[in-house]
Amino acid sequence: MRLNRKQKIVRNLLVAALCLILAWVWAGCPPLTRGMMLRQAARENLVPVWEQVCDEPWPDRGRVVYLRCGGDYWQLWYKGMEVVRTDLRGTGGIMVAPSRETAGDLLAATNLDAASAEITWNIRWQEETWTVAGEPLGDALFRFPAPEGLTAKDGTRLRDSVWPERIFDYTLRLYGNTGELLEEVSG
Repeated sequence: MRLNRKQKIVRNLLVAALCLILAWVWAGCPPLTRGMMLRQAARENLVPVWEQVCDEPWPDRGRVVYLRCGGDYWQLWYKGMEVVRTDLRGTGGIMVAPSRETAGDLLAATNLDAASAEITWNIRWQEETWTVAGEPLGDALFRFPAPEGLTAKDGTRLRDSVWPERIFDYTLRLYGNTGELLEEVSG
Protein backbone atom coordinates (compact mmCIF):
# COMPACT_ATOMS: atom_id res chain seq x y z
CA MET A 1 0.00 0.00 0.00
CA ARG A 2 1.39 3.31 -1.07
CA LEU A 3 0.74 6.43 1.00
CA ASN A 4 -0.11 9.71 -0.63
CA ARG A 5 1.63 12.92 0.38
CA LYS A 6 -0.89 13.93 3.10
CA GLN A 7 -0.77 10.48 4.68
CA LYS A 8 3.04 10.60 4.79
CA ILE A 9 2.97 14.00 6.49
CA VAL A 10 0.50 12.74 9.13
CA ARG A 11 2.60 9.56 9.66
CA ASN A 12 5.79 11.60 10.10
CA LEU A 13 4.11 13.99 12.54
CA LEU A 14 2.81 11.06 14.61
CA VAL A 15 6.27 9.45 14.70
CA ALA A 16 7.84 12.77 15.73
CA ALA A 17 5.22 13.22 18.51
CA LEU A 18 5.85 9.68 19.74
CA CYS A 19 9.61 10.34 19.81
CA LEU A 20 9.06 13.54 21.82
CA ILE A 21 6.83 11.75 24.32
CA LEU A 22 9.35 8.92 24.73
CA ALA A 23 12.22 11.40 25.22
CA TRP A 24 10.15 13.24 27.86
CA VAL A 25 9.40 9.97 29.69
CA TRP A 26 13.05 8.87 29.56
CA ALA A 27 14.05 12.26 31.01
CA GLY A 28 11.92 11.49 34.08
CA CYS A 29 8.81 13.45 33.06
CA PRO A 30 10.13 16.90 33.98
CA PRO A 31 7.36 19.48 34.50
CA LEU A 32 6.40 21.42 31.41
CA THR A 33 4.30 24.07 33.17
CA ARG A 34 4.35 25.86 36.51
CA GLY A 35 1.23 23.96 37.62
CA MET A 36 2.88 20.63 36.83
CA MET A 37 5.96 21.72 38.79
CA LEU A 38 3.86 22.58 41.87
CA ARG A 39 1.87 19.33 41.70
CA GLN A 40 5.07 17.29 41.35
CA ALA A 41 6.64 19.09 44.33
CA ALA A 42 3.46 18.46 46.37
CA ARG A 43 3.66 14.72 45.62
CA GLU A 44 7.37 14.63 46.53
CA ASN A 45 6.61 16.36 49.88
CA LEU A 46 3.58 14.09 50.55
CA VAL A 47 1.19 17.04 50.52
CA PRO A 48 -2.26 16.30 49.08
CA VAL A 49 -3.11 19.75 47.66
CA TRP A 50 -1.38 23.11 47.86
CA GLU A 51 -3.05 26.49 47.71
CA GLN A 52 -0.85 29.34 46.52
CA VAL A 53 -0.65 32.20 49.02
CA CYS A 54 1.98 34.43 47.41
CA ASP A 55 4.52 34.32 44.58
CA GLU A 56 7.36 36.83 44.35
CA PRO A 57 10.71 37.23 42.61
CA TRP A 58 13.93 36.47 44.45
CA PRO A 59 16.48 38.76 42.77
CA ASP A 60 19.18 36.90 40.83
CA ARG A 61 17.93 33.51 42.10
CA GLY A 62 14.54 32.86 40.52
CA ARG A 63 11.20 33.00 42.32
CA VAL A 64 9.69 31.98 45.65
CA VAL A 65 6.14 30.77 46.07
CA TYR A 66 4.44 30.46 49.47
CA LEU A 67 1.95 27.60 49.63
CA ARG A 68 -0.67 26.53 52.18
CA CYS A 69 -2.00 23.07 52.97
CA GLY A 70 -4.47 23.19 55.85
CA GLY A 71 -2.65 24.95 58.69
CA ASP A 72 0.85 24.38 57.27
CA TYR A 73 2.80 26.77 55.07
CA TRP A 74 5.55 25.84 52.65
CA GLN A 75 8.12 27.93 50.85
CA LEU A 76 9.20 26.67 47.44
CA TRP A 77 12.15 28.19 45.57
CA TYR A 78 12.25 27.61 41.83
CA LYS A 79 14.15 28.74 38.77
CA GLY A 80 12.53 28.13 35.42
CA MET A 81 10.69 24.83 35.88
CA GLU A 82 13.23 23.43 38.33
CA VAL A 83 12.43 23.28 42.04
CA VAL A 84 15.54 24.39 43.90
CA ARG A 85 14.34 23.86 47.46
CA THR A 86 11.16 23.28 49.48
CA ASP A 87 10.82 23.99 53.21
CA LEU A 88 8.06 23.92 55.78
CA ARG A 89 7.79 27.55 56.94
CA GLY A 90 4.87 27.66 59.33
CA THR A 91 2.45 25.44 61.19
CA GLY A 92 -0.67 26.05 63.23
CA GLY A 93 -2.21 28.38 60.66
CA ILE A 94 0.43 31.17 60.83
CA MET A 95 3.48 31.92 58.71
CA VAL A 96 5.87 34.86 59.12
CA ALA A 97 8.75 35.06 56.64
CA PRO A 98 10.92 37.72 55.04
CA SER A 99 9.86 39.00 51.67
CA ARG A 100 12.28 37.75 49.02
CA GLU A 101 11.34 40.63 46.74
CA THR A 102 12.08 43.61 49.01
CA ALA A 103 14.91 43.56 51.54
CA GLY A 104 13.64 44.20 55.06
CA ASP A 105 9.96 43.55 54.39
CA LEU A 106 8.15 40.73 56.18
CA LEU A 107 5.16 38.67 55.00
CA ALA A 108 2.55 37.08 57.25
CA ALA A 109 -0.17 34.64 56.21
CA THR A 110 -2.89 33.19 58.39
CA ASN A 111 -5.91 30.93 58.24
CA LEU A 112 -7.88 33.46 60.30
CA ASP A 113 -10.10 36.07 58.70
CA ALA A 114 -8.08 39.02 60.04
CA ALA A 115 -8.91 42.55 58.97
CA SER A 116 -5.57 44.03 60.09
CA ALA A 117 -2.27 42.97 61.59
CA GLU A 118 0.78 44.43 63.28
CA ILE A 119 4.13 42.92 64.09
CA THR A 120 6.74 43.76 66.70
CA TRP A 121 10.10 42.38 65.66
CA ASN A 122 13.82 42.72 65.99
CA ILE A 123 16.99 41.35 64.52
CA ARG A 124 18.76 39.31 67.17
CA TRP A 125 22.08 41.14 67.14
CA GLN A 126 20.44 44.58 67.41
CA GLU A 127 18.85 46.08 70.48
CA GLU A 128 16.23 48.06 68.56
CA THR A 129 12.68 46.68 68.28
CA TRP A 130 10.19 47.83 65.65
CA THR A 131 6.40 47.74 65.54
CA VAL A 132 4.97 47.90 62.04
CA ALA A 133 1.38 47.82 60.77
CA GLY A 134 0.67 45.33 58.00
CA GLU A 135 -0.55 46.25 54.54
CA PRO A 136 -3.17 43.73 53.34
CA LEU A 137 -2.14 42.00 50.10
CA GLY A 138 -5.03 39.62 49.78
CA ASP A 139 -7.06 37.07 51.67
CA ALA A 140 -5.34 36.82 55.10
CA LEU A 141 -1.96 37.92 53.68
CA PHE A 142 -0.08 40.97 54.99
CA ARG A 143 3.17 42.73 54.03
CA PHE A 144 5.06 44.64 56.70
CA PRO A 145 7.32 47.31 55.18
CA ALA A 146 10.91 47.58 56.37
CA PRO A 147 11.19 49.96 59.35
CA GLU A 148 13.26 53.13 58.99
CA GLY A 149 15.88 52.02 61.55
CA LEU A 150 16.70 48.80 59.70
CA THR A 151 20.07 48.99 57.93
CA ALA A 152 20.27 48.01 54.27
CA LYS A 153 22.85 45.34 55.17
CA ASP A 154 20.55 43.74 57.77
CA GLY A 155 17.56 43.89 55.40
CA THR A 156 19.52 42.18 52.64
CA ARG A 157 20.86 39.56 55.05
CA LEU A 158 17.32 38.82 56.22
CA ARG A 159 15.96 38.60 52.65
CA ASP A 160 18.75 36.33 51.42
CA SER A 161 18.84 34.00 54.44
CA VAL A 162 17.67 30.46 53.83
CA TRP A 163 16.90 30.09 57.58
CA PRO A 164 15.54 33.55 58.54
CA GLU A 165 14.08 32.28 61.82
CA ARG A 166 17.65 32.24 63.14
CA ILE A 167 17.94 35.98 62.47
CA PHE A 168 14.79 37.63 63.83
CA ASP A 169 12.20 37.33 66.60
CA TYR A 170 8.63 38.57 66.26
CA THR A 171 5.24 38.92 67.90
CA LEU A 172 2.40 39.01 65.39
CA ARG A 173 -1.01 40.38 66.41
CA LEU A 174 -4.06 39.79 64.23
CA TYR A 175 -7.17 41.94 64.63
CA GLY A 176 -10.79 41.47 63.52
CA ASN A 177 -13.09 43.96 61.81
CA THR A 178 -14.03 45.70 65.06
CA GLY A 179 -10.44 45.92 66.29
CA GLU A 180 -10.62 42.95 68.68
CA LEU A 181 -7.45 40.89 69.06
CA LEU A 182 -8.00 37.54 67.31
CA GLU A 183 -4.62 36.01 67.99
CA GLU A 184 -1.12 36.85 69.18
CA VAL A 185 1.73 34.61 68.07
CA SER A 186 5.44 34.81 68.86
CA GLY A 187 8.28 33.16 67.06
